Amino acid sequence: MTDYFSISFTRRLQDAISDMAKSLAAVYFWGFLGWHDIRQRYRRSTLGPMWITASTGVMVAAIGLLYSQIFHADLDQYLPYLAIGLVTWGLISTIINESCTVFVGAEAGIKSNSIPLTAHVLRLVWRNVIVFGHNLLIVAVVFALFPRRIGWEAFLLLPAILLVALNGVWMGLFLGVLCTRFRDVAQIVMNVMQIAFYLTPVIWHSDVLKGRHWAVDFNPFYYLLEATRAPLLGGGQLGQIFGITALLTVVGLSVTLLFFARFRSRVAYWL
Repeated sequence: MTDYFSISFTRRLQDAISDMAKSLAAVYFWGFLGWHDIRQRYRRSTLGPMWITASTGVMVAAIGLLYSQIFHADLDQYLPYLAIGLVTWGLISTIINESCTVFVGAEAGIKSNSIPLTAHVLRLVWRNVIVFGHNLLIVAVVFALFPRRIGWEAFLLLPAILLVALNGVWMGLFLGVLCTRFRDVAQIVMNVMQIAFYLTPVIWHSDVLKGRHWAVDFNPFYYLLEATRAPLLGGGQLGQIFGITALLTVVGLSVTLLFFARFRSRVAYWL
């Protein structure tokens, strides 16, 4: 009996890995549809997706001017910190919130085509990486207004974005399957992300915690944020930040692979 279940799960694991491999190879599918999603959303709009950049820019300016006074921080130091934090948080939180409906929203395609499930998650992550890409314009403008020395560490921004995207993939798969089975989880995730925003050093600096730094040491969002922020701001703990972020990525992908292998075949029936 044990061998039966062992062989059965091994086959499911192979199917799950095959699903991921086929999805990665189907760049034409999720790459094109990711662009199409953005064009469709902002069709007939004058600014198009730049509306997101404009609204984020206004938010950075408003919060930056206010909170630099509240925290008694120099504007030239605080505004670049805030700009990178808000833009990166927008990428992370949007991926997580949209992951809850990634399979529900693709119900017709999943039921009528044999497109691997992971491709729908890659489409979601790619779409938000594109938005993140043009939101970096805000960071460029802030850096132009408040010039800073950019060192070799800036080249680490690309691997940092790749790590954030990989974490978005496993979170998208995990939440996509879970929320397809339990639809109420989407509301819970939305509320958790609102709380996580205030618990994560997006608009405040982790140094204010002083002896209570453990409050962010166990916060995975902190490392995802710092992985993109430290290369541009010259953080002194790049090795530790990237090491923990890479570990988070490996553990997340491994756990999600087992979870996805167990329930992948049921997603179409739960829709």
